Amino acid sequence: MSVTIALVTPGDCKSRGEVFSLLPEAELLPRGRARLHVVSASLNALDIAGLVHGPSARAAETARILAYVHDGLEPTELATLADINTGEWAGLTLEALRAKPEWSAWQAEPDTFQFPGGENLAKAGERAVASLFAQAEAGGLLVAVLDPGLIRAVIAIVTGIPFAAATRFDLPPATLTLIHGEAIGQLRIGGIGLRGGYGLMEPTDRGRWPDRDAVGEQWASGGYSRLFRI
Repeated sequence: MSVTIALVTPGDCKSRGEVFSLLPEAELLPRGRARLHVVSASLNALDIAGLVHGPSARAAETARILAYVHDGLEPTELATLADINTGEWAGLTLEALRAKPEWSAWQAEPDTFQFPGGENLAKAGERAVASLFAQAEAGGLLVAVLDPGLIRAVIAIVTGIPFAAATRFDLPPATLTLIHGEAIGQLRIGGIGLRGGYGLMEPTDRGRWPDRDAVGEQWASGGYSRLFRI
């Protein structure tokens, strides 16, 4: 059975300076909440079967905002969707980390680097992909709110590209990455870092806008390749 998953990055967060990875308690800014309502509008026409999120405060609040316009949709928190565990590096600024001896190892071999007191990118990506696929097997569209770093790790697992290459994908707050496929080893990316709009675009070879009432069924079955930008 084919699965369809929409990965959503949390809205803009509060942070102190240029940090390597946000602490779990980082909260959404007012502009972050506002941008998420655009994403909610994009998903409003779709028949969402499930909504899951990681345990961070920003992921939980993002999920609550997305669920607001969908009657009866209850967000579910999953520990397996926690952001990459960067251990002792969490919350530290890039300036502070560049002074550490481990920084050069991270820069040279990010695919195999073990964060001090944490995990490596492969382990994080594998646990997230397994968890997402298990949730999506129930059928319908699964919406999952994940932190950007974890989404990049998922992209690396799904596509087979090096984790170092996946870190180059720009995943701004309140954007979507689309995944679909028949099995974990056969998953495909339908779009990365897409901004929400008020409807959905058909594949470019169709060249026309769909009827809003038909959006959910066609997109969930793979008929739509991406959300349009506004």
